[in-house]
Amino acid sequence: MKILHISSPGYRTAGKLAFDIHHRFLKENYKSFIVSKELNQEFESSYSYNCIVCNWFERKYNRLKRILNKFYTKETITENKYDFLDFQEDRSQRKFKDLLKKVPFKPDVIMIYALQGFINAQTIFKIQKSTGAKVYWLLYDMFAMTGGCHYSWTCSGFENDCRNCPAIVRADKKNVPFYNLNFKKKYLSEIQINVFPVSSWLIEKSKKSALFKNQSIIEWMLPQDIEIFKPEDKKMIKAELKLDPEKKYILFGAVNLHSERKGFKYLSEALKKIKLMNLDSEEYEIIIIGKNDQSIELETRFKINVFEMVHDKKLFARYYQAAHMVVIPSVQDAGPLMMAEAISCGTPVVCFDMGFAGDFIIKDETGYAAELYNSDDLVKGILKLMYLSEADYNTYSKKCRDMAENKLNFETQFNKLVDILSK
Repeated sequence: MKILHISSPGYRTAGKLAFDIHHRFLKENYKSFIVSKELNQEFESSYSYNCIVCNWFERKYNRLKRILNKFYTKETITENKYDFLDFQEDRSQRKFKDLLKKVPFKPDVIMIYALQGFINAQTIFKIQKSTGAKVYWLLYDMFAMTGGCHYSWTCSGFENDCRNCPAIVRADKKNVPFYNLNFKKKYLSEIQINVFPVSSWLIEKSKKSALFKNQSIIEWMLPQDIEIFKPEDKKMIKAELKLDPEKKYILFGAVNLHSERKGFKYLSEALKKIKLMNLDSEEYEIIIIGKNDQSIELETRFKINVFEMVHDKKLFARYYQAAHMVVIPSVQDAGPLMMAEAISCGTPVVCFDMGFAGDFIIKDETGYAAELYNSDDLVKGILKLMYLSEADYNTYSKKCRDMAENKLNFETQFNKLVDILSK
């Protein structure tokens, strides 16, 4: 079996898993090759259309175009919360013949990951027809099934034709998503695609989507490195991070506190409500991983410790290992990855019933999934974990780790993937 992987991002974010899977195939002596849009380091059996200058000019050009558009019309084009990306799905991208020339073999299997700004549906169609390979598409968000947005919120346009898109503000651009989705349908309906949504929440979206509802939708869990993300002695880790070993820490990530879908306002509301309660909270503090954004103020009785976002997995795991709980207030998310990482470290999670919650959060066992958009229920989950007895907390922690070993083990999920591809 010869496998071609195609991923827009390099060894970061959504692209990282593509390279990890590619490397594992190589280790098992499969013929595997990966093509990416940009990559800042060298990897075995890979090719990247890496041009630092070109990428810089592309980013500057796109930013200037957005500014001029806004200045010219005196209004924005899109609603930010939808993360609308693509106004020209049919635009010229990497040519399929050019891409296949980089690959040293004719693939039997093509694995597609995040593709934004790299190749489009027409390219996928032509590559498949040229090679006859089976196509598998790993979905990290809703972008592949919509006319341009990453998350649809309450909009069901992706289930039909994406007309009159609520993500588009300007009247003259209102039907761009309709044309984008039609372009995707034109080519992807002509080939068989096996879809791997990363969570049960995303599986349900895929089953409803106009693009994938008639395709093969396969359950497969995103694997984690559970030898790095694993439980450790909390007091030892807290001392290592220069935290008080006697305190208990509530952790949340804050890459972008202003992103509406990350739900920061609901966390803020929950902490305000806890502040008004007559609680004995001296033993608790908060850890924020991300930017110390001075424009954001948290009204809370807890002391706040801010750490910069890190990209070293081992160091990042330390924060989960030190935490008593991880609070994830995302209201539109296929994941997030933080949930799987925290569970792997044996740290219970409080979140909204969204994304990975349906896969990992079992009430009274691994955490608490609050009713979506309900900050009162989020408070209930936080307080529940705050006041667990030591014995009950240890039971939660063990069940989290057991779930990770059963569901997230890279070895298990890789073998399952090989079995799926082989069939």
